[in-house]
Amino acid sequence: MSRQTQGDYRYLQKLAGTKQRLKNIMTKEEFKVLEKYEIDEVKVAHADATRVKNFDMIWSLTKMLNGKSWLDLNQEDIDSLVITIMNTHGNGGKETATSSDHKRFLKIWYRFVKLGSRSWKEVGDPIETKGISAKNIYKKLSANDMITWEETKKIIDSCTNLRDKALVHTVYDLGKRIGEVLNIKIKDIQATKNGFLIKTDGKTGVSTAIVLECLPTLSA
Repeated sequence: MSRQTQGDYRYLQKLAGTKQRLKNIMTKEEFKVLEKYEIDEVKVAHADATRVKNFDMIWSLTKMLNGKSWLDLNQEDIDSLVITIMNTHGNGGKETATSSDHKRFLKIWYRFVKLGSRSWKEVGDPIETKGISAKNIYKKLSANDMITWEETKKIIDSCTNLRDKALVHTVYDLGKRIGEVLNIKIKDIQATKNGFLIKTDGKTGVSTAIVLECLPTLSA
């Protein structure tokens, strides 16, 4: 977390691993499309965390094809894939956040496979995926669903190095996504008389917050 390359390296390492697994099960032609997709993600400045998530989704969807090539799919194959998504990630036929994410990404990925672009505005949807819809799922969390400080402290105490202790403690204190915390650089942290002022840049934009609880581990 204290160095810019720390989080980047972990993401890139995970991305390389997923890419290799996809290469092992894809045809050469499919993998060429995947490499073009990767270049497109870099061109539109997708964060490393987003690229990792997208490749994980491609891996998940590709395994559901049971050996079929993305380049040879027809309407029946796409319909069957959607059914597999719902059977695997739905809840008794109802949409879940995971099934919704899979279907949304399927439309983006197959659009690129079939039409060469991720952008719906540029190329629209292939006929095979036009009928796919994904509901917005908003999970309502109660106080009982949140991790407690006692549980967090057990995780911190079980960490074997100061870096991991600081990471877990800062995530808890900031209330930010793990990817946002991993992307924090030294220049984003300022010491004030009231604590550390930390700037993060994530899904909801740039924000700053003062942390107090994690000062002991962050200072170490």
